[in-house]
Amino acid sequence: MYGDGISRKKAGVAMAKVTIYDGHEIYCYSCKEGERLADGLKREGYFLTMPCSGKGICGKCRVKASGQLSEMREEESRFLSKEEKKQGMRLACMTRVLGDVQVEYERKLETRGLIQEEGIERKVVLDPSSQGWGAAVDIGTTTMAAYLYRLSDGKRMTQTSDSNPQSPWGADVISRMEQALAGEEAILSTVMVRKLEEMILGMLSETDIEAENLQEMVITANTAMLYLLTRTDPDELSHAPFHASRKFGERIPAESLGFRKFLAAHAYLPRCASAFVGADITTAIIASGMLEEKSPSLLLDIGTNGEIALCKDGKLICCSTAAGPALEGGNIRMGMPALPGAIDMVSYSEKGFSYTTIGGHTPIGLCGSGLLDAIAVLRKSGILDDTGAIQEDGHAWTSCLCEVEDFPAFRFPNSQVVLTQRDIRNVQLAKGAICAGIRTLLSHAGLRPDEIGTFYLAGGFGSYLKIQSAVEIGLIPQAFLDKTKVLGNAAGMGACMLLQSKTLRQESEVLADRMETVELSQNPHFQQYYMDSMMLEPI
Repeated sequence: MYGDGISRKKAGVAMAKVTIYDGHEIYCYSCKEGERLADGLKREGYFLTMPCSGKGICGKCRVKASGQLSEMREEESRFLSKEEKKQGMRLACMTRVLGDVQVEYERKLETRGLIQEEGIERKVVLDPSSQGWGAAVDIGTTTMAAYLYRLSDGKRMTQTSDSNPQSPWGADVISRMEQALAGEEAILSTVMVRKLEEMILGMLSETDIEAENLQEMVITANTAMLYLLTRTDPDELSHAPFHASRKFGERIPAESLGFRKFLAAHAYLPRCASAFVGADITTAIIASGMLEEKSPSLLLDIGTNGEIALCKDGKLICCSTAAGPALEGGNIRMGMPALPGAIDMVSYSEKGFSYTTIGGHTPIGLCGSGLLDAIAVLRKSGILDDTGAIQEDGHAWTSCLCEVEDFPAFRFPNSQVVLTQRDIRNVQLAKGAICAGIRTLLSHAGLRPDEIGTFYLAGGFGSYLKIQSAVEIGLIPQAFLDKTKVLGNAAGMGACMLLQSKTLRQESEVLADRMETVELSQNPHFQQYYMDSMMLEPI
C-alpha cells in the first residue's frame, strides 16, 4: 500500500497505484506501469472469472475501472456492450495500468454457487485404532468440496464447498499447467492450500474443534491438480506421450503441502491410473460400487474434464476427455455458476418458452443445467437444426432472435439473457467430446450401449442436468435413459471412505494400478465418433 512519503519509483522503475473499492473497504496496491490489470488483481487475491486464463477470448473478466488505463482496442471492445462501455467496464486481461487507477470490485464474483457436496455414501468397515478428527477433500478443476469426520465412529460432522481459487489462471488444467511452467507453480499451489485450509478451519470452528486435533486428511483430485498441489513439475503431463511418473498413493505430513495450521495431520493422496485418469476417478469408482455389478456398467464424471470408466467382467477400462468449461458456464457469453439469477431449467410447450431461475431472481445468465435444457428446447422448437445452426424462419419465435457481436442469438423472453451461435458451438464441442469418449470405450470393450446394465452419472454438473435433455442433444446414448443412477459427488464420497479405512486405501491402489487407460488421441475411432457426435440428435 501507499503511505506518506513512499516513493513512486523502485530502482528506477515507474510504479502505479491501484485503488480497489469492493463495497466493504478500500485497498491499495502498487504495480509496475504497463502491468495488466488482471495480473495485479490475481496477485492481490481478488477472484476474477477468467476461464481463458487471460488470452482475451472469453470476455468474462469484466471490471469497472477508471484512471490512467490503456486505450480500449477492437479486440476488447467487441466483448462489451455500449451500456457497459458507458459504465466504465473493461476486460482486466486486456487493460494495462499506465498510472493511478481506481477499480470497483464486486464481491459477488467470488460467491460460491450451488456446488454438489452430497453423494451416495456407502458403509465402511472402520479402522479400529482410528481416533480424533479427519477431513476428506475433493479438488475439482472448477469446484472443491470438503467433509469433516469423527474417526472413532465414522460420523460426518459437517461439510462445505467453494470454487477452486485457481480459476483466474484458466478454466482447464492445460491452461493452469501452462501457467505453472511459465513460473506460476508456487502461487497455484499456495492459493489452493490456503483455500483448503480456510474451508477446513471453518468446519472445525463450526464444531468447536481445535486445529491441532485434526489427525488425518484424504485429498482426491485429477492427476494435474495433484501435481499442482504438490508442486510437482507438470511438464511431462503437458505434451506427448503424456506420462505421469508420480501416481501418488502417498501419505505425507500435511505441513509438507504448505498447511500451516494442521501440524499434527497427515494427508493421503489416492493413486492415479495415468496422466489423464486421476485419483478422483479412483475414488468415484470406489464410491459407486460398480465393481460389484454382474452386468457391464459405465461411470461418467462430468466436469471440466469428462472422466469415464467402464467395468466388464471385473476389468476396468478408463479414459478422460477434455470437455472444457462450456458445460459449467465457461466460454459461454452469459454463462455463470449456479448462483441466484441463473437460468437453471428451460421448457417448451404450445404456450411458449418458460424457464426458472435459482432463487426465483431476475435472470442474469445461464448455468450448466439451464444451458443444456435451452439447447434441447431450441432444437425441439425448430429454432436450431440438427447441425446446431440458428434458423431465422420456419418457427414462430423470430421475435426472440437477435444479433450479438455479428452472431445470431436467441434472447430469452422477458430477459436480457442471450444464447449466441458461438455459445451453441462451444456446447457442441464439449458434448461431442464426452459422447465420443463414451462410444470409444464401448467400442474398445466390444459392447453396444444397450448392453450396459447401469449408467452411473457423477459430478456437480451431472447431478443437476436433466437426463432427457442430455439424451435429446446426443450427450449420452438413448439406451442409458432408463438405466441412469445419479451418484452426486462420487469422488468426494470415495475420499470419505478412504479417510475411514486404511484397508480400503490399499485396495484403491490395486484398483488404480490395474485400470487400462485408453488414450483417445491415439485411438483410431475417437475422431470419427467426435465428428459424428457434434450433431444435435439422439444416438
